Amino acid sequence: MDSLAEEFALMTVGKFRARYRAISGTSDIHVPRYFAPGGYSKKVLSIAPANLIAYWPLWETSGATADNLEGTAARDGAYTGVTLNSSTGPDGKPVPLFDGTNDYVDIYSASLNTAFSGAEGTVFLWGKVSGVGVWTDGSNRELISLYVDGNNYIFIRKNSGNNTLTYYYNADGALEVTAKAAISETGWMALGLTWSMSSGGDGQVKAYYNGAQESATDTSLGTWAGSFNAARTLVGAGTTVPAAVFSGYLAHVAIWTTPLTAAQMLALATV
Repeated sequence: MDSLAEEFALMTVGKFRARYRAISGTSDIHVPRYFAPGGYSKKVLSIAPANLIAYWPLWETSGATADNLEGTAARDGAYTGVTLNSSTGPDGKPVPLFDGTNDYVDIYSASLNTAFSGAEGTVFLWGKVSGVGVWTDGSNRELISLYVDGNNYIFIRKNSGNNTLTYYYNADGALEVTAKAAISETGWMALGLTWSMSSGGDGQVKAYYNGAQESATDTSLGTWAGSFNAARTLVGAGTTVPAAVFSGYLAHVAIWTTPLTAAQMLALATV
């Protein structure tokens, strides 16, 4: 915590959510916590707050729940295998280690599926590989997987090809791919993808690396359809088998139902 006041605020929200659950019998409550966190997390919560549907800082030091700081308890994630509090993130807060073998965060929920928009949105996260050798290990390693089926999915992936980071947006089989080649970064990377069917006439997909758009804008989007696959809506892996498991650290994963602007993406990439 940045201060005792922040810690008290978070405790108050937690108590309120627990009381609501006891009274209502449900955990699906929206409690925006704009007043609680400080520093970088406060910035994330302040960007397009009406369209923010999930934000998992991944800063827990114990337990199995990845708290959705946006406030909807039904969209909390669940840790499998990760080693919590293994290092510090770009903002100095704790981050978990994904071992590249069997670790992931399950972010699937019916609530997230209902709130998500495959037509208009943004996904953002911070990632850091465990070592430079990850870039040449010949494996696909998902940082995030939002998967419906073979024709509708969003991935940010460390590709099996050497030194390649790839962003995928596929709607109704119209696959848009942006690849960043010749990458061997071992520090923190701010990664994001925006999509919009209503922009540019035939739609737009933009990939971002450290706050700057990577390559040209992709167009000619298809129409997103279907519900998330519960076994393939994850942070840090491609499936719960598990497969395509990330090797390194992840933090501050967030999803919006609007395409953020270039200025907003730059702000997210600035701690």
